[in-house]
Amino acid sequence: MIYKDKEMLKFSYDYNIKRAFGHEVQLVLSVESPKGTTHYKKDGNPLENKSDSFVINSDDFSDQNKWKGLYNSSLNPKPGKNTYYAILRAFDLTTGEVIGKSDYFKFKLTGESKSDSNEPTITFYNCKLEENAKGSDGATYLRFHYSCAIKGAKGHELRKVITVETPKGTMHRKKDGTPMEWYSDQPLLIDSDNSDIKDRYYGINYKTLNLLPGKHTYYARMKIYDKGTGELIGTSPYLTYTMTGNTDSNKKNTSKKPQASFSNCRLEPNVIQNNNRALKCHYTLKTSGYKDRKFKLVISIEYPQGVVLYETRYNLTSTYDESVWNDKYVAIPNSKFIQSGEKIYYVRYMLYDETQGTTVASSDYMSFTQVGASG
Repeated sequence: MIYKDKEMLKFSYDYNIKRAFGHEVQLVLSVESPKGTTHYKKDGNPLENKSDSFVINSDDFSDQNKWKGLYNSSLNPKPGKNTYYAILRAFDLTTGEVIGKSDYFKFKLTGESKSDSNEPTITFYNCKLEENAKGSDGATYLRFHYSCAIKGAKGHELRKVITVETPKGTMHRKKDGTPMEWYSDQPLLIDSDNSDIKDRYYGINYKTLNLLPGKHTYYARMKIYDKGTGELIGTSPYLTYTMTGNTDSNKKNTSKKPQASFSNCRLEPNVIQNNNRALKCHYTLKTSGYKDRKFKLVISIEYPQGVVLYETRYNLTSTYDESVWNDKYVAIPNSKFIQSGEKIYYVRYMLYDETQGTTVASSDYMSFTQVGASG
């Protein structure tokens, strides 16, 4: 169809939602190819159309003759002729679960064939950190210097991401609980099959580093993604820096010795949850000395281990000096993380204290093997 002078793929639907009075719901139209594998736009983000969320005002809520569209210019077809699958899902934002989904509707697109089918590769060298570098804006920066050799990526647009971990393998977090990572606004545009990017740097404003109380070593590295496919194609070696955060707030409460811990953690892969295949993440969480603190429960799915594939967060508040969340679970739809082929996925739970801006508890890694659709 034509909408606002642009061609688009139109998806029409009716829907009915029962027993969700007072819940906040969002409808999301997404595209997969092959079925079960998220398709991506050229900027590396999932190809989807999200509605504004709305609150259900009855126990039997219906609406008819609705539609969603995806502009043809955003479809980003893969090389050659491929089948794509569109699906509409309803997310309950109150519980974080999928409460309904449509049937798949398939369509075919033919993308421009590329002469070189080899996967791009990246080799980093001469990487180093420059501390206390002064920027042209007068601010102080931590600069990540790098060079890299890139092969087989002619015509690709690559996106750079800096991540920080402490300790190594544990993603450090900003004060709002989101991962400590920075995306470059300037992509790498590759114009030959053998490119050498020399002596570049990316600067991180010190004000954004969110230091932990006391002296800690932090581990920074660069990851480069293909914006066309969203896939990770290269990771630099770790570079370390050591900084000391303010400890004044801790001295006032040393007598309380606040603690938090996970136990009884287990995974149930590929179960049926609200008519969808999902990963059930079970846990028991105990906190002590954290009365009236606000937390985020963070569940991280990694593939391979150390590379976050999907992450979900839930708000928790400890209303007593001793609080227990006994035998709880979070269900994560397979569509959020499953990749094509047989993969070993790694899962870890973390509790993030928004007041301190720190991770105060984490589980051991758990893993499971699952086969995603390959066509």
